[in-house]
Amino acid sequence: PARAIDSYEDALMEDGDSLRAHERIVKAARQTEDWSRVYRSCLELGRLVDDEETEADWLIEASDVARDEMWEPERALAGYRRAMELDPNRFDAFEAITQILLEARDWEALELAYLKAIEDHQKRDDAEREVLAVLWHKLGDLYHTHLEDIDGAATAYHRASEIVPNNLELHEKVAAICEDR
Repeated sequence: PARAIDSYEDALMEDGDSLRAHERIVKAARQTEDWSRVYRSCLELGRLVDDEETEADWLIEASDVARDEMWEPERALAGYRRAMELDPNRFDAFEAITQILLEARDWEALELAYLKAIEDHQKRDDAEREVLAVLWHKLGDLYHTHLEDIDGAATAYHRASEIVPNNLELHEKVAAICEDR
């Protein structure tokens, strides 16, 4: 695999925009656990493809490598965020963002991530009510548990309960928080 990588990189010297050479570098570099090459080639593949969904796929793959193999969560966050901009349906990227921010205990950044996800999802023509309810609910949990923002928690839980009015748990959370005020 190492010699193959050298050959593919030689091919890239002649044609730096070769999708096939980058794809093969990704495959061979995975075998040799050369994560920086995997990461770089995934980013290049994302840059070279024609559609945003495929670019998001490559960005997520690069970000997974940055997070899991290179131990660079900031670099991974940047890639996941860009993937979400390209394809707001990529909840796998959003879950990765929230996981990194939870592990870092960066509550303010996590709050912003939820607010952006809610805003982006509400703009969509095919917005799923259940997804919005979950996002508002999780934001309410964040406000209540980590940010100690009772008003924010009550508002977020209330927004979630408006979306799914049959969810008794949400109504109980709103009532309990309002009683605590």
